[in-house]
Amino acid sequence: MSKISDLTAQLEKQSKELQESTRKELSSVFNEHTENLKRELKDSESIISADIHGTTQILRSQALLMRKAVFKTWLHLFLTILIILASMLGVLWYQGQLIANNLVEIDQQNKILESLRSQSLDIEMPTDEVDERIIQIPVK
Repeated sequence: MSKISDLTAQLEKQSKELQESTRKELSSVFNEHTENLKRELKDSESIISADIHGTTQILRSQALLMRKAVFKTWLHLFLTILIILASMLGVLWYQGQLIANNLVEIDQQNKILESLRSQSLDIEMPTDEVDERIIQIPVK
């Protein structure tokens, strides 16, 4: 029986050695796998961070271009409205000047007409069908 117990002890010893070597080998492989995973995760993190940064820069530049385009559009709109208003004011001023000049001319013509009437020449100025004045000088 001592052989059996020696064999059992030897088997137990081999089993423990095998268990210990398997544990060490698995621990080594697991640590290597963990390190590989960490390295791959860091690489992925740097790639993703670079992509995010690049996308952020692209979005910022596109937003800047969009703001510039909107600003230019509003600026053109404002300048167009300003030019139209200035043109309208110029036309109104010009028409006002024409009206004022015409009023002065009408006043002068009315004064001449009153002067002629005051000289009692009996000059009449009736209007015809088209509202045009006709000068009628009386025959003496």
